[in-house]
Amino acid sequence: MGLHAQYRPLVVSPGMPPSLPTERLFLLWALGAAFVVTGLMLPTMLSSFPHPVYGQEESLPEREPGHINVRRRVLQSERLNDMDYWEGFIHYRKGRPTKAVENLRPIAQLGQGYELAQHTLGLSLMATSGLNVDAMHTHPKRATLYENPNFQEGIVWISRAANANLFQAQDTLIRLYAAGLGPDDNPLSAATWIEIYNENPIHRLLGIIPGPQEEIKQIQAALPLDTRIAGIVRAREWLPRHWTP
Repeated sequence: MGLHAQYRPLVVSPGMPPSLPTERLFLLWALGAAFVVTGLMLPTMLSSFPHPVYGQEESLPEREPGHINVRRRVLQSERLNDMDYWEGFIHYRKGRPTKAVENLRPIAQLGQGYELAQHTLGLSLMATSGLNVDAMHTHPKRATLYENPNFQEGIVWISRAANANLFQAQDTLIRLYAAGLGPDDNPLSAATWIEIYNENPIHRLLGIIPGPQEEIKQIQAALPLDTRIAGIVRAREWLPRHWTP
């Protein structure tokens, strides 16, 4: 039945250690040598592979060393109490965008970890430029808004927060594209942000939050199928990038 391996018992003489057959000794020696050679060559082999590059065209910023990051955040927290943080949001919600800008700008400029302040600062700046952020489809002409430096700066802050994967900022970008006010007029960019927003893990986790569904339908209805597919592919290659002051 099948193949039969030949059994060779170890021969043990009184007072002598057991001996291994010559072929087994050779096999053990060969395995040991292979492990040694592999261990010596592995670093060289790994370094020869190119590192993959993901994301958009511009290079990713260098990662801040951990001890510097902790020190910076401790200093920030000492300068910033809870009331200072929330005051700008309160001004924005109560329809005082100018005061909101005044309070939120120094917080947004702290960089990573303050994306919510960056997003609200962007909305506040747009509101001071004459845009009704709750009904963007009623906006003045694109050229008129883009001549306003506050609107331009607002787009920058919202884009920074969106690139850091804040789903609320990605929601705002989609609404801007649907209203013809996106950072660019490239349909592929709109398709990409729709896919990034739809796949955002926090947005998917909190799926009960109303999103820009009507705006997404509006944009997709105007996009050719190949542009929508290209947007999906581009979004799969996208990685979050945190703005560093």
